[in-house]
Amino acid sequence: MFAHTPGGLLNQSQLAASLAVSGQTVARCIDLVLDARRR
Repeated sequence: MFAHTPGGLLNQSQLAASLAVSGQTVARCIDLVLDARRR
């Protein structure tokens, strides 16, 4: 889904609705990706 939202600001609420998950789930997944990238 990230590939379909290039550039600009990420709207987590809109992404969550598109994936049929909560906004909290999207935030956690983004945190996991960022943490993995830092290692």
